[in-house]
Amino acid sequence: SVSSIAAESEKGRGSRFYFRLPKKMLTLLLAVMSFTGSVFSKNVPLQQASLYADSAYFLNIRGEYQRCLDYADSCRQILNQYYRSLNPHASDTLLAIGDLSITPPEINWLHDSISVNYQILLDMRNESAVAALALHEWQLYEYNNRIYTQLFKELSADSSLDSYCRTMQQSQTNKQVAIILLVFLFLAIIIVVVWQLMLLHNRRYSIMQVRRSQLELMADDVQRLKMEEGNLHISNAVLDNTLSTLKHETMYYPRRIQQLLDDNDSASLIEVTQYYRELYGILSQQAMGQLDYSKMHLKALDHEVLGDAIYIDYLFDILRKQSGGKALNVDWFPVDEHYIQATVPMPALQLSDEQLARLFMPQSEANIPFLICREIVRLHGEATNRHACGIRAERLDNQQIQILITLPRICKISKSSS
Repeated sequence: SVSSIAAESEKGRGSRFYFRLPKKMLTLLLAVMSFTGSVFSKNVPLQQASLYADSAYFLNIRGEYQRCLDYADSCRQILNQYYRSLNPHASDTLLAIGDLSITPPEINWLHDSISVNYQILLDMRNESAVAALALHEWQLYEYNNRIYTQLFKELSADSSLDSYCRTMQQSQTNKQVAIILLVFLFLAIIIVVVWQLMLLHNRRYSIMQVRRSQLELMADDVQRLKMEEGNLHISNAVLDNTLSTLKHETMYYPRRIQQLLDDNDSASLIEVTQYYRELYGILSQQAMGQLDYSKMHLKALDHEVLGDAIYIDYLFDILRKQSGGKALNVDWFPVDEHYIQATVPMPALQLSDEQLARLFMPQSEANIPFLICREIVRLHGEATNRHACGIRAERLDNQQIQILITLPRICKISKSSS
């Protein structure tokens, strides 16, 4: 009769819910709630980590390798939080990448009998290795693949073999022990058969997963080879045109220089030789650059730029020399999730509207540095398959000229999706 439940509410202050139970019933209820909460708090992180590992697998299937690594990292952090909840002073937590010369934390967990689903660890490391291989992050691939292989061997190892051999040696000293061992062996055979059937099922599943990953890697390799073949074809064509131009110009200008020497035209001779030298140097530089065309190394750079560090540094070094200053004042603005724009003021450029419109065209010798800049931006667009990359010049209201460069941006996972 003393039991009751009620609620009170006051506008602007909130609500209060309360109930009344007999003392023994309340004690029992608190004990049940405490036990249920501890079990629930233990299972929830493991379930959440399993969901992140499954999401990483499906992201790999869709080819979203960077997102796969982000989800795998979230899985790793949740498992670390769970491990710290078991041992608050523990320092042996999972690492994104570490030293392979020491025992990985996953193996220490297994040896210390940490209560965790090790299949989640296997899936997380396997999917991270596949994504790292696709992104050509070799150190990350080697670390995750080494842990996956070692942990898989540890989990698949038969730890009862040593004990079984010792028992067989002892059986030679006593017939009664031998009879007992025969009975034990019969029972062990049944257990081993059942166990082997379970292992066979798990191994088949793992083999299917590995084969699926291998097929996906093979498909990625074929696509990469096709792309590299196309790039090499274009590079060879440009190199052929460059060498052909060098050949024709080499045949023409020595004769022209000889004529100027015969006519004793010093002014024209200086102009022609200077132009011939610069042209020869540019064409030679272009030819040498084509040899490294297929060797672009894309990675995350400053200001969220996805590009080749050498090419990007060369691009802004050219613009710095053309700006007339010792340093560039570059402003960065994100366009969308795929592109980022750099604004570069060029106070030293004094051009007419017609010259400004033809700045990135082969109109004169002064345009050659800007042609190189345009080629660097185009190469990044081709290498990342983001063809909206580009470079252009515009005149501000104060008549000063600035150059706008659109480059590939590193794709990031939004907070809501992660």
